[in-house]
This record gives sequence, C-alpha cells and structure tokens, in this order.
Amino acid sequence: MGYIRQWWRRCHQLIISKNKPAGINRWERLACEYLQQRGLKLITGNYGIKAGEVDLIMNDGETLVFIEVRYRRHQQWASAEESVTPTKQRRIAKAAAAFLKRHKLTDRCYCRFDVVAINGSLTPPRINWIQDAFQQTLF
Repeated sequence: MGYIRQWWRRCHQLIISKNKPAGINRWERLACEYLQQRGLKLITGNYGIKAGEVDLIMNDGETLVFIEVRYRRHQQWASAEESVTPTKQRRIAKAAAAFLKRHKLTDRCYCRFDVVAINGSLTPPRINWIQDAFQQTLF
C-alpha cells in the first residue's frame, strides 16, 4: 500500500507543480505554454459544468478562445485531431455557453473554438494548433 501511495504522489507532482496553473494536466500545460508563446493569454483551465468541459479558455486579442487539448501517443484508431467528435464539440459548446452566461459576456465578445492536437511522443512533441476548428450556433 505504501509503494502505491508513493508512486501516486510522484505522478501527481509531475503533473501538477506549484508554478503552473492548478488543475491542468501536463498536455494541457504544454498546449498552454505553446499558445502563450504565440500571444494568447490564459483566463482559466478546465472550466466544466455537468454537461461538458473546456480544457483551456484564453484571450487572443479581442477574441475569447475555447480550446480542446487532445493527446494521442499512437494513431492506431484515430489521430488526436479526429478524436474531437461532434458529440464532444456539443459538450464543449455547452460549457462555453455556460461560461459566457456566468460572466455576462454573451453579447460582448467574439468567440472561437480551437483544437490543440499533440500526437506521438512528448519528446519532442508534435503540436498541431487548429484555429476555428469547429463552429457552434448554440449561443
């Protein structure tokens, strides 16, 4: 029991560190750092409601960007990009709508849905940032 507990603590330390945004896993941190290098600013990570979740919410100038981060080590069944199904897109859109409503932003901002796909090994990572990956008219 003690060995498993130590192993879990070590994994947890690798995923969450004190100087990184809390609640964001290492792939989401990697995507966040990648996007911040390209000028986006982090608002929050892992915003969720019962119906869905958004991995990252960032600002790109005047645009509010809702980002889904996907990682696939092997592309045997589907690539990371292909794994964002229409069902997943609807769940992301519902969470985005809840975020906009909660912060009273429904009439005042431009929104975009992006996907950051990380394929293969993490050293070096192959990151594919798909801007405006899908459209939703749920709002």
